[in-house]
Amino acid sequence: MTIGSFSIEVLSEGRFEIFADGHINRSLAEEEDPKTAIAQSNSSVVGINPILVQTGSYNILLDAGLGWGLDAGSSYGDASNVRTNLEIFGLTPGDISHVILS
Repeated sequence: MTIGSFSIEVLSEGRFEIFADGHINRSLAEEEDPKTAIAQSNSSVVGINPILVQTGSYNILLDAGLGWGLDAGSSYGDASNVRTNLEIFGLTPGDISHVILS
């Protein structure tokens, strides 16, 4: 989407379940109704959606995602993450000029 001189893109990492004890699991049912998932698993289902804003020579990342699949020992090597999402736009993490965490 373009707004004035800003190009804005959603870099979705998918949906995740957050449990009362603090642990996070990737939601296996991407199309599942979140209200049903909460009732069945006693967790909250949230979407993780970093935002890429580009303007002039600036590449701004709003929220950086969870980073699943970025560590060498991860079993989530094929998971969408900020690095794989940036590649879609021909960018690397080094191309990001600013990171804003909300």
